[in-house]
Amino acid sequence: MLVKKVLKQQLKKHIDGFKIRKIQNFIKQIFTTSKLMKKKILVFTGSRADYGILRPLIYKLKKNKRIDTFIAASSHHFSKNYGNTYKEILKDFKKINYECKIKINETNIYSIINFCGKSLVSLNNYIEKTKPNMIIVLGDRYEAFVCAFVAFMQNIPITHIHGGEITKGAIDDSLRHAITKLSNYHFVCHEKYKQRIAQLGETTKNIFNYGSLSSEEIKKFRFESRSNLIKKFKIPYFKNNILATFHPETRSKVSPKKQIEIFLKSIENFKNTLFIITYNNKDESGDYFRKKIKI
Repeated sequence: MLVKKVLKQQLKKHIDGFKIRKIQNFIKQIFTTSKLMKKKILVFTGSRADYGILRPLIYKLKKNKRIDTFIAASSHHFSKNYGNTYKEILKDFKKINYECKIKINETNIYSIINFCGKSLVSLNNYIEKTKPNMIIVLGDRYEAFVCAFVAFMQNIPITHIHGGEITKGAIDDSLRHAITKLSNYHFVCHEKYKQRIAQLGETTKNIFNYGSLSSEEIKKFRFESRSNLIKKFKIPYFKNNILATFHPETRSKVSPKKQIEIFLKSIENFKNTLFIITYNNKDESGDYFRKKIKI
């Protein structure tokens, strides 16, 4: 009940500041001046981390008869280990226009960089062929950075969502700011983030504080009761239950593997406590973490 109450309070703070139609109307103003030709907008989704946030915006864009909306999905959506989330996209929209199926064999830096290089070439070919009038990216992941770089080099306007934020100790921070500098339009979820982007030298008239896209989804979210959650996920009984998310500090001098070991060793000290650990993304040492938490 406390979590539900806090979410409602946060939602009340942010929901008035954000309306998906504001982004939609902004795009209309730029791209629907001509009635003779549809404009192409490419929405890039790198993984399950951003798709759930982008989904309501894609719905709105798809309904606009003057816009052709294309969906580009990176390879993490096609990974069995990460839920084959491309199926969610197909369920929602029936078609994925660009499917990147380049695999990352291991979650070490070499493999990630190798993936980025191959993805860059693949995306470059697709974007050159499709010639979108705008590309929308969200967040701070390396997949999104690759897409933004290709769009920037091809001189295609970029709309970046969730810029200006801070993730201390992670490479996400630098990637997010790099995407900001490559982008033309910026949709942030807080006034502080708007100010930060302005400090980076971006044109203030192109920075919009419309709140978080996630607010639209939270409005529709139906909370499960405790008893239903226990039954649905077959959660064993413990006196204490803790939901934990671990994100390594990828810019730390302590290796991600060492951080994982410290984290797992620490939770062993809790008696009669069940830790429900959220699944990781395809980050450095992500496969190692996944293996360590499997029973």
